[in-house]
Formats: sequence, C-alpha cells, structure tokens
Amino acid sequence: MQNESKPLVGVLAWFGAAFIGSVWQLATRSGVSTSLAPMDIVLLRYVIPAVLLLPVLIRNGFVPRSGDRWILPVMVCSAGLCVIILGATAIAGMPLISGT
Repeated sequence: MQNESKPLVGVLAWFGAAFIGSVWQLATRSGVSTSLAPMDIVLLRYVIPAVLLLPVLIRNGFVPRSGDRWILPVMVCSAGLCVIILGATAIAGMPLISGT
C-alpha cells in the first residue's frame, strides 16, 4: 500500500530538484562566461554546500549508518565531482588539460 498522505512533499521535492538543476546550469554558464575558470566554479559548487551541510554531517555522521558502504564513493564519482568538472569545462569550451 502506498502512502498517499504526503503528496505535497513529493511535489516540493520534484520542484526542488528541477530548481537545483536549472540553477546549476545557469550559474555554470554565467560563471564560465566571466573571468572564473571551470575549476573555480567547481570549488564554489562544492565548498558552499559543504559549509551549509556541515552541521547536519556533524550531527548525523559523515558516513551513512545503513546500506552498503561502497555506495557513497560511487555516488561521489559518478554524479558528483567528475560530472561537475566535465560540465563546467564543456560549457566553458576549454580543454580539460592545457598543453602545447
């Protein structure tokens, strides 16, 4: 049986996810069209949320209490840092590695 008592929570989560995704695209595009380098955008993308979520992490712990321990590094690598670096670099139109 499904829990239908909180449809507002689902709708708000959906709007929140859409808002976060669109803001990331707009912020990355405007950031790389200025003097910021893609790595500056990546640092902003990770430092600000880390500072805001630090009290939650301290209270609840840095590693999830339940579930498989290997899922956290997989999430960070597959939907985190790598995606942000590639996205910011692609939007900027810059090569990943500056060379000769």
